[in-house]
Amino acid sequence: MGSRARCHDGDRALAVVATENGTRAAACQADDGSKYYRGDAGETGSLEAPIIVDEGDRIVAQNGAWKYQMSPDGLLITENNVVKQTQDATVWGRA
Repeated sequence: MGSRARCHDGDRALAVVATENGTRAAACQADDGSKYYRGDAGETGSLEAPIIVDEGDRIVAQNGAWKYQMSPDGLLITENNVVKQTQDATVWGRA
């Protein structure tokens, strides 16, 4: 089965990251201009959340108290601005 870290059909990928932990994530843009994050951490689960910051090599999505920051360094996950997890990037690409 493929990763859920893909943009919806017809939407454009802005950036992708893969981490040493096996997480894969994509930042996407819909035709209406809205941006969203799709992450897939395998058995841990998958997530889709709106992007609140897009500053080139720093993209942040928010789902409630949780934030997911993609960058060339990898993935930084926080809850209420407290770091919960950092994952080093093995792949980073910006469209």
